[in-house]
Amino acid sequence: MASLASWTLVRANREQTIESRKRNFHEWNRGLNIDQYLKLHDDLDIYEHAADAKLNTWVLVDRNDPSSLNYLCACETYRRTGLVATSGGVKEVTAYAVASVYTPVVNRKQGYARQMLRLLHHVIGIKGGLPEFPAEWGSPPSSEGFGDGKFSILYSDVGPKFYTTCGPTPSAPGWIVQNPYEVVWTLEGHTDGDQSRVKLLKDTDLEDVLAKDAALIKKEMVGATGPCVSFTANNGVNNYLVQRSIFRTVLTNGRRADAWGAVLPEHERQPFSFLTWTPDPLDFTITRLRADPESLPVLIAAAKKIAAERKAVEIVAWAVPEGLQEACKVLGGVQRTRTNHLPSVHVYDADGEKFEWIHNEKFSWC
Repeated sequence: MASLASWTLVRANREQTIESRKRNFHEWNRGLNIDQYLKLHDDLDIYEHAADAKLNTWVLVDRNDPSSLNYLCACETYRRTGLVATSGGVKEVTAYAVASVYTPVVNRKQGYARQMLRLLHHVIGIKGGLPEFPAEWGSPPSSEGFGDGKFSILYSDVGPKFYTTCGPTPSAPGWIVQNPYEVVWTLEGHTDGDQSRVKLLKDTDLEDVLAKDAALIKKEMVGATGPCVSFTANNGVNNYLVQRSIFRTVLTNGRRADAWGAVLPEHERQPFSFLTWTPDPLDFTITRLRADPESLPVLIAAAKKIAAERKAVEIVAWAVPEGLQEACKVLGGVQRTRTNHLPSVHVYDADGEKFEWIHNEKFSWC
């Protein structure tokens, strides 16, 4: 195996990006053929979550052949606006979601993905929050146009340990799993509750609701009891899941969903309360939840009704706040530890302060 210094990380060109999608098609196509799969990605690339170079593919290559299609492994990053709360207040920052980490079978078990992700920190991380680049890795990869991330997240499908070994130096930790729990409601024996107060949300309604939610998240983080980071679901972040579901439905001639969430009318005794979801029968998941113990039963009843109509067998909510867990239990929700999509975070902080990732719900997934 070549020395670590012989590899580098580069932003993929168009041909390398297409090649990366062809490679991971076999594991992530979910019933699409190759033409449909490539079209799905091309169609999604025009939306706000990816447009204006927010989405980038990265490839680990031989330093002497950076444009080669014979690269070793690949991943993607999405640039997003994040929030960071410290004793100094709440700030909007640039942050990144890492996705689609993929190594061809022939290249696995050789350390390529680990080195790719170690180098990625030095591309996306803010320089003041990174340790010195290890000399044994050769010269650093270019961070031109990047190098501004205060934190980055990913969702592990290979357990809780691997990504912790992918830090910015051989001894520094990488992405650490936080709050890998979900609440599940089964739909067996479901009966519709009172839906008179609920307004179902169309896909075109979501951005206004989520923008209001984002403003509240920023305001609430002022009172955080310790350092924390968060994404918000507006600005196209949750819409990625919506458009992904719509395009898959069109490509497979499925039945398009009409409802993508539910909201309660706001008044003096009823604070702003809503939830959004992905309506896939095989993966009906609440993507963002804002509720209290009084509003939760009505919102969950609305989700159950739509899930039953979509022929789903269960509803899942990620990272339910502690203040709602007892209310979820009363409604038949069961908490369990996830075995995939484990939410993991790395904060670029020179002081090594520990940050909590809050609101790590399904809307952040990519």
